[in-house]
Amino acid sequence: MRLQAILVKHFQPAGVMGGGNPVELEHDLRRCARLNAILYGALLAILVAVLIGLGFAIWTRISLGTIVLGGGIIAGVFEGIRRTVRTWSQASLLAQLSRRLEGPQVQSVIETLIETHE
Repeated sequence: MRLQAILVKHFQPAGVMGGGNPVELEHDLRRCARLNAILYGALLAILVAVLIGLGFAIWTRISLGTIVLGGGIIAGVFEGIRRTVRTWSQASLLAQLSRRLEGPQVQSVIETLIETHE
């Protein structure tokens, strides 16, 4: 589940009776962080494989088009890593905050994050 979907699922506007389940919120956030950690590892493995392949292509003097394609793939993988690390760190931080803050404070943080993602 995406971080934005988790935030929307657990958000309760001010004045709504009943409190959200902080244990369920933390569980969802931890699962999101774990999935992003796995994705990060996979992207890192892809990056290493492409770099090794690119190094081999340069060493064997394969066509310039192949080298440019490898550079484009590397740029795409770096963007994926950047997004994954951002989501991973936000989910981990929110899981820590949900454990330490009270309900209204957590809802305020969730509301702010929902507004910034829209």
